[in-house]
Amino acid sequence: MKLRQVLFSCALLPFALAAQALAQDSTPETLQERVSEQDETIRRLEERLDRLEGKEQPAEEEPPEEESAPEASPPAHAAEEAYEQPWTERIELGMFYILDKEKHWRIDVRGRLMTDGRFLPERGHDDFNNGFQVRRARIEFRAKVYERISFDLGIEAGRTSDADLRNAYVTLQVFDPLRIRVGQMLLPYSTERLTSSKFLRHPERSILVASMVGLRDIGVLVHGPLFDGLAYYGFGLFNGNGQNQKLDTDDDFDFAARFEFRPFTDDTLRITTNYIYTPRDQTSAGPGDLRTVGNQFTKFLDYDSANRRRGRRHRAGGGILFSHGPFEVTSEVNFDYHEKVRSPTTTRSDLLNWAWFVGATWVITGEDLKQKHDGARVKPAAPLFDPSTGAMGPGAFQLSVRYEDLTIDKRTIRQGFAVGTDRVRALASTLHWYPWTDVRFSFNYTYSNFDDGVFDSKGRRHKDDHAIVTRFAFWF
Repeated sequence: MKLRQVLFSCALLPFALAAQALAQDSTPETLQERVSEQDETIRRLEERLDRLEGKEQPAEEEPPEEESAPEASPPAHAAEEAYEQPWTERIELGMFYILDKEKHWRIDVRGRLMTDGRFLPERGHDDFNNGFQVRRARIEFRAKVYERISFDLGIEAGRTSDADLRNAYVTLQVFDPLRIRVGQMLLPYSTERLTSSKFLRHPERSILVASMVGLRDIGVLVHGPLFDGLAYYGFGLFNGNGQNQKLDTDDDFDFAARFEFRPFTDDTLRITTNYIYTPRDQTSAGPGDLRTVGNQFTKFLDYDSANRRRGRRHRAGGGILFSHGPFEVTSEVNFDYHEKVRSPTTTRSDLLNWAWFVGATWVITGEDLKQKHDGARVKPAAPLFDPSTGAMGPGAFQLSVRYEDLTIDKRTIRQGFAVGTDRVRALASTLHWYPWTDVRFSFNYTYSNFDDGVFDSKGRRHKDDHAIVTRFAFWF
């Protein structure tokens, strides 16, 4: 209404002024005609104002609410498309990982490269060729989905002309103390065997551990921590054929079990016991040949390839690991017992080989050893070069020693199952240099002594050997 009054006043103002002027200058008849014309003009203006007001809502009044029919819901796929983001915005891509930003899954890429120089300096070892080799060249893919399912796939290209599988398993965490792993994996035996090659204290493991546990096997493992990490258990069934064997050769399974006692939350003390049972198999081969330096160098026990094991096989052992600051001490004892081994001459006997070792490690530059389930890490306090600060340092130095004593069942040689020596004692010492956490240079010297001497393929007798291993290792 205010709008109408204002417009109407503005429209009448010129006519009022004109009427006043006419009243002063015109005759009554003329004035009457002019007033009639003005009345007609005013009437038309009022009609026009009425039409204009019909198109506008008054400022003081709110428009009435109208009830409308409920909107139809868009199709599900349309809603998904409306809210779907490009995949590049839903993931986080790092140097060696891919992560779902909602933390539903994560994929990590891991790798390691180890190149060795291997030498027996003394003359007369014609069965061993000095030289260089790629000890490991491995790529690994690890994934975790919804915090309950994890995958591990490792491919090794350094051992053979063709790449082959290492770890290839999936783990389901039902709850923390109950985890089920299926696939190809390491057997739950020996702390030294379960230590990753990235964190070994020497380039090679002890002789009996390297020979009696072997590589991986295919099976199912149930494992997990107990009592808030105070203990750990693991047991499982395996084919018993070794790694990368597609089919099982019999209907029986190997049984493996391991128990760890960890009284401290930082894992600085670990007491372990292990056991592997292999059932009777009439076609199973007898014990395998043994060599020095992690079963890699000089052959000191040569079994007859025609030997057959007619009974069961028991592998048992235990150990202790103690770590404090830059120091670590570890020790293990292991037994390998074969029942009813038959030689080509029909000799039949039970054979027992056993060994023990003790080792010590000291980080000379003083860094603490960070214990994990697969070995202790060394992080240099002053790396060779720190890109964040530009500072340079010496890196970290670590010294490790190990003494091992292996005893072979005397019946092995006396009854013709093998030729060689029935006892080997070895002392290994290794100096490591870590310019960075994931780069390591190692120099190892291992002295091995044979009680009875051993003969090479040319009939030369050796009482000992002096092995040198150099290694460059890099991992990420």
